[in-house]
Amino acid sequence: MILRRFIKHVSEQNWFAVGIDVLVVILGVYIGVYLSNLSEERSKQKDIIEAINLIEKQLLADLENLEYIIDYRTNKLSENFIGIEELNKTTPNMEVASNAIYKTFRRNYTFFPNSSGYSGIKERGFLPYLKDAKLELTMSNLFDRIYVRHTVIADENDDYSFNYNLNFIRVYLDFKNKKFIGDPVIASARLRGALEQMHSNSEWYIQFLKETVLPELRLTLDAIDKFQAESAIFQG
Repeated sequence: MILRRFIKHVSEQNWFAVGIDVLVVILGVYIGVYLSNLSEERSKQKDIIEAINLIEKQLLADLENLEYIIDYRTNKLSENFIGIEELNKTTPNMEVASNAIYKTFRRNYTFFPNSSGYSGIKERGFLPYLKDAKLELTMSNLFDRIYVRHTVIADENDDYSFNYNLNFIRVYLDFKNKKFIGDPVIASARLRGALEQMHSNSEWYIQFLKETVLPELRLTLDAIDKFQAESAIFQG
């Protein structure tokens, strides 16, 4: 209809009407593009809301898990001390020493953070649409720096636990009969050294969790809460 009217106006050389037709077409295209962009923006905002909510949910689960790991590993240090103190004796009580060594090296859980929500928001290119440089920086510091560094430290801690269990504990201690394997003096010294090294590694790991990972995790959760409270896309 518009095309026929446009051709008619051109044939009649009604240039004013032709100009009006052109403006109507341009305006219609502009409105169509605007509405399309608005719809796309609203859809993207909805996706961002879901992504941030997922990240928050995962971080809350991480926080609960992290606090449990810190308490658990801290309590295990007491067993480590018992083993070291017992092996420092001239005649150690092998029942006490064996139990302490067993408890020291079994189930040395490490923290396994969940970064899938953050990875998803990065891969989908949503970070710039947050329009919150502080939140973006805070999340990047936690996920791209702290969590990555933690993985290296946790892997090293797991390796120590496995290697000591394999190369020291099973070589120098008969758990079943609660006695040293081989020369008691050498076995006791080797086991004590393994316990001391394990204590040092565990203490360093716990310190890293408490002083680095935990504060940054809480800081990121606070930044998300503030962003949600202030951002228009989370209101209504």
